[in-house]
Amino acid sequence: LAAVAAAPVACAKVEPARDFQDARERIQSRLDGAETFDPATEALVEQKVRGMLEGGLSVDEAVSVALLNNRAFQALFQSIGAARADVVQSGLLTNPSVGLTARFPEGGGRSNISFSFAQQIADLWLIPIRKDVAEARLEETIAGVVRQAVELAASVRKAYYDLSTIRRREAIARENLQLVRRSIEIAQKRMEGGESAAIDVNLLRAAEVNVQATLLTLERDRHVAKADLARIIGMARWDAAWDIADTEDPVVRMIPTDQALTMLAMRQRLEARIAEFNVRAAEGEVRRQQRSVFSSVQLGLEGERLETRALPGRKIAADTLRSSIRQGQPTAPDIQSRGERAIDRSQIIDMLLGPSIQFTLPVWDQNQAQIAKASYQLEASRKTYEDTLDEIANQVQRAAAVVRASASLMEFYKSTALPTATRNLELAQGAYEGGEQNVLAVIQAQEFLMTQRQTAMRIRQDYLSAWVELNRALGGKDPPHNVETVAAPQSPTPARPVMPTGATSN
Repeated sequence: LAAVAAAPVACAKVEPARDFQDARERIQSRLDGAETFDPATEALVEQKVRGMLEGGLSVDEAVSVALLNNRAFQALFQSIGAARADVVQSGLLTNPSVGLTARFPEGGGRSNISFSFAQQIADLWLIPIRKDVAEARLEETIAGVVRQAVELAASVRKAYYDLSTIRRREAIARENLQLVRRSIEIAQKRMEGGESAAIDVNLLRAAEVNVQATLLTLERDRHVAKADLARIIGMARWDAAWDIADTEDPVVRMIPTDQALTMLAMRQRLEARIAEFNVRAAEGEVRRQQRSVFSSVQLGLEGERLETRALPGRKIAADTLRSSIRQGQPTAPDIQSRGERAIDRSQIIDMLLGPSIQFTLPVWDQNQAQIAKASYQLEASRKTYEDTLDEIANQVQRAAAVVRASASLMEFYKSTALPTATRNLELAQGAYEGGEQNVLAVIQAQEFLMTQRQTAMRIRQDYLSAWVELNRALGGKDPPHNVETVAAPQSPTPARPVMPTGATSN
């Protein structure tokens, strides 16, 4: 028994390095090889981040910076170490107990000493289940960290695209300002030639003021958006000299059907894996409670050294006198030989030693309540798993609908709305310059073109945000061009545990 107890001690060391590596590899496989925080190389984080900032931060580099530098994400890796510690703890035997008692005779003599050694052996059938539960929780924790990495990457991309769109809107506002100033030049020439009144110039200057106010508002929004991005990627306290790289217009892509996307999400979404691990842990808890009917069984060894009364002192002269009187002549008292004394001592019980067993009798409490509780929690975890699948399907369908609608709008504005608005302004300016139209036609055409440009930018932002949401809904990966349709995963439904008396299963 002592050897069994000592066996786990040699390996009772918490080493989560392989779990950290596992989490990093899973994150990189989902996020196209993005750099990820490693507790073992934390000192190199700043050097890596500064290297990515050179030349402007791309969206993929921004994701890597966040995965390296975001403090909240770094803290999640410590939860993996804690979960590994729980796995190690689940495989350890309960410490043995040792007892020692000494009792001293009131009249003197040898004391009574008893001792005991006991080891809890219920661990022998509980440890395998405890380890299964702890390992399921560890897998759940790792999957949770990977899921948070996907969520963080989505948040970074959205913040990055928001900042990028605001910068594009600023550029468009400057182009709009040039359009208005071009119209002002035309109006001034007509006024100088006596072909129009000063009111035309003033009306156009009012439009110029509106565009300048829009530029100031966009500049404010750009600073706020950059601060938001800096917070997400862990650079809120860094020098603000860094900036993002210039981005191109997104390429409109066709996406598979909702059914194909949903099946893909079912395979890739970590929420489904986490819910599945939760079901596994709940199943293990039911088995643990069923085996805990005998919650305490101790096997041990007990011993006792018996006490002995001290012999009174012997008076040799008195004993000699009594022996002489009995014999009628001088006689020495009776004295035991060494052999006789050895025989007498061998007949005295000096020590008691033997095995012991102690266990709790399940008379009043047979653990029915805890078994029932674990069974209900298992059923709840199965329902939660099903609900998670429904939520994943809903998120995929919503994101796909927005992607398709935004793609159609982008194509419409690129091919029809913007060219039409640009042509209208050119015609209005030409007609005004030739005296065929008044300045109101130019102002209306300008406002229409500026509105269409800003709307096109919002649609671009909506399209990029929709792709971020679709990427998130698919578990961190963009949909491939061909997605096979497979059966949807079902809730884990192993044999249901036997419900105790008084408990029912719905």
